[in-house]
Amino acid sequence: MLNGTEKVPPLITDYKEYHTDTTVRFLVKMTEEKLREAEAAGLHKVFKLQNPLTCNSMVLFDHVGSLKKYESVQDIFKDFFELRMKYYVLRKDWMAGMLGAESAKLSNQARFILEKIQGTLIIGKLIVLHLSHK
Repeated sequence: MLNGTEKVPPLITDYKEYHTDTTVRFLVKMTEEKLREAEAAGLHKVFKLQNPLTCNSMVLFDHVGSLKKYESVQDIFKDFFELRMKYYVLRKDWMAGMLGAESAKLSNQARFILEKIQGTLIIGKLIVLHLSHK
């Protein structure tokens, strides 16, 4: 598009790229005449910014890393959904276990503080209690 060929003259005169890690930005310079022609034909078509895709050959890697041929998009979604649900359940169970452990730790800390305040827990002294049975 910048240099052209023997059969096709150059479409643009210059371009600059201003990309970041999250955006793509091109600054394209062209003559007013070429711009009118491109707009008349459609900018997406002239600059080949979009292409139709077909879903005839749906061969993808499955969750174990082997190639698998899918018959429909729904089959792909079903495989993905089943796998993700398995991992969602595992993550939920792990998070519940972590929260349970944190809860037990905080309960023990609170019990320790309360027993220390009430004087039922004395650290550093040995207390022998004699219980009488009636």
